[in-house]
Amino acid sequence: MQGQIIKALAGFYYVESDGQVYQTRAR
Repeated sequence: MQGQIIKALAGFYYVESDGQVYQTRAR
């Protein structure tokens, strides 16, 4: 998955890819 990280805080990443925003946890 390729995307642009638009926000990263408190161990959470918000990645925007293909017009959708994914919330993922940093490992």
